Amino acid sequence: MARIGNSVYDDICPGDPTCSQFGFEGGGKPTPMMAKSMLYKMHQDGKNGVRVDPALFKLAYESRYGKVRIFKVLKVSKKSKDVRLRSSSSSSSFRVRPLLMSLVCAPF
Repeated sequence: MARIGNSVYDDICPGDPTCSQFGFEGGGKPTPMMAKSMLYKMHQDGKNGVRVDPALFKLAYESRYGKVRIFKVLKVSKKSKDVRLRSSSSSSSFRVRPLLMSLVCAPF
């Protein structure tokens, strides 16, 4: 995920096009960047002491073998739900980026 994001926003993994900081070390231990990511925390929620913030996310579905997990996002602001504020122009994605990055990189 970080590698894909880095192809658009080169400040995610500066100077590292393969984003080697986002992965796993020997023995399956996550790198610090991976351990901080929302992706890892949602995948590992409830395992090895990893938790997502229960005030922000609720597990809505988990497949039989735990390969698929769907979380409900709690406390969604009315502003983010207002479709009139959304723009179809490509430049609108750049306005969302700081908030998105703060969510993706924030410790939960």
